[in-house]
Amino acid sequence: MKSKSIFFYPDKCIGCKICEVSCALEHGSEINPLVSRIRVMRDDKKGLDVVGVCVQCDEKPCIDVCPVQAISFDEKLGAIIVNKELCMGCGQCVKVCPYDGIHLDVKIKKALCCDLCNGDPACVNNCPVNALEYSNINNKEIEKNIRKKHKEILNKVRN
Repeated sequence: MKSKSIFFYPDKCIGCKICEVSCALEHGSEINPLVSRIRVMRDDKKGLDVVGVCVQCDEKPCIDVCPVQAISFDEKLGAIIVNKELCMGCGQCVKVCPYDGIHLDVKIKKALCCDLCNGDPACVNNCPVNALEYSNINNKEIEKNIRKKHKEILNKVRN
C-alpha cells in the first residue's frame, strides 16, 4: 500500500495561511512563514490561493538532483527527509520540485521540506476549511487528477 501524503484542494483554500503558522510553530518557536515547510501563494489579480508543499510525489526529483545525497526517502515515515548536515544549500532541489514543496531556510541556507510531522501534519490538522488532506488515495486516477489540478493552479500563480 502506498504511503500517506498531503493532498491540496485549491477550490477550498481561502488563503488564511494558518497552515504556514501551524508548521512554523510545530518546527520552531516563532510565527514566521519563512521557516515554514508549507507556503501559501496568492495571485490577487487572478483571485487564486495555492500551497507549495512537499506531496511526497512518486517521482522525487529532489532526491535525484541533490549533488551531495542530502535528501532521502524515509520508508518508515513515508516522508522525504533533508539531512541538514549534508545539505550545502545549492537550491537544486527547490528548482526541480513541481509542487514548490522545498524551500531554502533563510537563516541557515539549508533545504526545508515537509517531514509530515511524524505522521500527524500540523498544517492539515489546523486547516479550517479542509483544503489539505493527509491520506493515501489508493486510486491512481483520482490521485493523478488531484495532483494535476494542484500543478495547474501553481502554474497559474507562477505566471
